[in-house]
Amino acid sequence: MFNLQGNSLYVLSDSSIKGLVLRALGKSLDQSSFVFITYAQLIYRFTVATKFNVDISEEKQLRINSWGVKYYSEFLGRSYESTLKALRAEFKKILDEYGPQYSELVCMLKMPAIDSQTASSIKYINQYLSFRLVA
Repeated sequence: MFNLQGNSLYVLSDSSIKGLVLRALGKSLDQSSFVFITYAQLIYRFTVATKFNVDISEEKQLRINSWGVKYYSEFLGRSYESTLKALRAEFKKILDEYGPQYSELVCMLKMPAIDSQTASSIKYINQYLSFRLVA
């Protein structure tokens, strides 16, 4: 659908991850889960960049890092594969339903520089998505 090479995309807000996990796995994540994996340095999780005009200063952006990938693939092994499969299947449903919006969003996020008009467009698209993205 879209090419992500060379750009790091971040999930916008813990709530995007919580919603995906709830829909895919039927499990609720509490805030301590995010704090733990952040302090264990398995993800990048920090305050959203100001260029995205996010209204809530506590809002975070998240992305798994190489240590997180290594931990999940080596230490959780096969038990992780079924979880990953369920998460991918749920995300595919989201992409199938909102493909054009994600394509437009990713094109904007891949721009070398994001100006205020583009940031406003990103914010506008993200408000209609359950799994929101920033860069």
